[in-house]
This record gives sequence, structure tokens and C-alpha cells, in this order.
Amino acid sequence: MGLFDSVANAMITKVAGAERGPMVKAALDLFNRHGGVNGILDKFRAHGFGDKVDSWIGAGANLPLTAKQMQQVLGECVLDEMSARFDVTSADLSKKLAEHLPKIVDQLSPDGILPSSNTELLMRAAAIFKNY
Repeated sequence: MGLFDSVANAMITKVAGAERGPMVKAALDLFNRHGGVNGILDKFRAHGFGDKVDSWIGAGANLPLTAKQMQQVLGECVLDEMSARFDVTSADLSKKLAEHLPKIVDQLSPDGILPSSNTELLMRAAAIFKNY
């Protein structure tokens, strides 16, 4: 684990708390594994969910995402590995990520622009999870 990850994990636990911390870490881990926020959103677009992604980034209501759609995009292997790492079931992780990912992306892109660096992502995430 690099310095950035160590600092990020410590900050997440402090800001999000012990109960929400694992889900926040799971979301950030998801972003890191897939090339950042843009990388994970590109995966959703590639699976035909571009309309949903656009709604999360743009103004207006966020189109919902289901646990099954999350499983389609990420695959069972990734979800199983992440769920074991964060001590939750794969079904619960899929459900929680599907519930929170649209909100997180929406809040990370208040002006319709996503963070372009890990530092900017971390700063925006800290502000979001402080009030989440």
C-alpha cells in the first residue's frame, strides 16, 4: 500500500466512521482498480449504461442502478474479492454500491466535471463523506 492509500484510508475511517468506512473504502477501491472515476464510468458506458452515467454527472435526477447491473459491469470475481476484503457479502456489496455510486458520482461532479487527479478526488470525497 502506497503513501496515498495509507493517508486516504486513515482519512476515510476518521471522516466516514467505522460503520460507513468500509463502504467508502470499497467505492474508492473500485475507482482505483478501474482507472479512477472515469475508468469505472467508462465500464458502465461499455455495458450500455451511458444514460445512467450521464444522469449522475449532469443536472437533474440520477437514474438508478440495480445490484444486478453492478454485477454485470464488475463481474462476480471482482465483487467476491472486494466483499471478502471488506467483510460483507457479495450481494450486500453489490446492493450498497448500486445504491451509493450514483450519489457519489453526482456529488463528485457538482459542475458536471469529474476530478482529474487522485488528490482532487480525495479532497472532494472527504467533503462529501463528512456530510454523507
